[in-house]
Amino acid sequence: MLLDNMLLYYKLDETSGTNPQDSSVNARHGTLLENASPNTGGKINYGVALDGWNDGILGPSLKPSSGCTLACWVKQSSIGGYKSPLGWRDATNTFIECYIDPNNAIYSYVYDTGSSTITRTGRFTPVEALPTGLDWHHIAVTYDGGTAYTSIKIYVDSVQVDTSNIGGAGITEVQNQNVTITFGHQPGVSPNSIAGLVDECGAWARVLSLEELQTLYNMGSGLSYDLFTASRINSYTLIDSSILIDSGVLVGKGNLIF
Repeated sequence: MLLDNMLLYYKLDETSGTNPQDSSVNARHGTLLENASPNTGGKINYGVALDGWNDGILGPSLKPSSGCTLACWVKQSSIGGYKSPLGWRDATNTFIECYIDPNNAIYSYVYDTGSSTITRTGRFTPVEALPTGLDWHHIAVTYDGGTAYTSIKIYVDSVQVDTSNIGGAGITEVQNQNVTITFGHQPGVSPNSIAGLVDECGAWARVLSLEELQTLYNMGSGLSYDLFTASRINSYTLIDSSILIDSGVLVGKGNLIF
């Protein structure tokens, strides 16, 4: 289930301040950069407004997982340049890079070291992968730990959209240093941030299933119950802050959200 192996989840419902709270039990709270600020126009309740220059949301610096997922909601206020909705990179090292180009195509790469001059393997979408670029879209990138082009996948609104290979013929060894998880921002490149709004940012140390990605998308589209509310778990039993039992059946472990 979605709670398993969750590294962090920023609901971004704070009405003030510069430290988005991590709703998972990991307490990996974030930092708003530059002029990033809470905004009432989020996809679910509040979100964070970015100016398209150096704003963004920084998460923790973590060692990359052999399998992982990054996801968030994005609403651009303008289109142009190369803007990063999410990534696992900082000014020194890169693990996963994702950006939207001036034509609304989306690219994502996995690097075999931290340097942008070293082999990167990736996938990209057709032009205008975001059919209505200024609307809300749920963007997710998954990586299964392999070395093939297809080890990385791009989803828009829970639909896989990557169709073409890009970059080197295949990575040989992924980044093994601590690297920063980011949303709406690409460290070391300016201007780089999304111009518009971001909301509901999450990271997992595993590849989410298509059903789980559909659940995340449906939550933002009002088609299913918000899984990340306390009322959702009233009938569950929490054991040692990490194991969730429902009528004697294990339904989640490691990361319970309140």
